[in-house]
Parts: sequence; structure tokens; C-alpha cells
Amino acid sequence: MKKFLVGLLAALACFAMVACVPSDLAKAEDKMEAAEYSVVVTEGDAAELLYGEDCVGFIVATTGGLLNAKGVTAILFADNAAAKAYAEDKEDAEVSGKWVFWGDESAVKAFKK
Repeated sequence: MKKFLVGLLAALACFAMVACVPSDLAKAEDKMEAAEYSVVVTEGDAAELLYGEDCVGFIVATTGGLLNAKGVTAILFADNAAAKAYAEDKEDAEVSGKWVFWGDESAVKAFKK
């Protein structure tokens, strides 16, 4: 029984360290700023106008200069179904929960980290 509990705790610790997307816009902003990206967050009517009424908000995170900019755009939707519906016809977009995101490989990796 003791070995089972130790194994279970080790497994839970591994799951806790697994990379995942942020749960909300504020956490996404903090995560990307910590990774040294410049971040612009938009929510409310402007986000709904661009991405539909199910859009909660979005972030655009960039790094590098004007000529070699790298970045990610991530849209947060109200629910998973809205995110999947939006990304249906977008070839380069990834969906993770309520988020739809795309961009430079390193920026996407930082967002998912």
C-alpha cells in the first residue's frame, strides 16, 4: 500500500509539472511577459467584434524587432465548443480547451509552457 501511495503521489507531481495553456487572459499576459514578450490584451466589445460573440478576449504577444518579429496570437472563447468551431477551418491554429492560438513555433511553445 505504501508503494502504491508513493507511486500515486509521484504521478500526480508529474501531471502538475506538465505544460499547459493559461486559464485566463491575465495569466496568459503574465506568462508571456515573464517569457520576455511584449503583450497586448484586448477584451470586451472589441474582441467580440473581431472574433464573434463567444470571444472573451485575445492576446497578441511579440518579441524581436520590426524586421524579425516573432509572436503568437491567442483567442480565449467562452467554451470549448466555440473554440473548436472557430478553429475548424484554420489550418495553422491549435486548440487547447477554450483557447485557439497560432504563430511562431517558439512563441507558441512559450504560450503552452
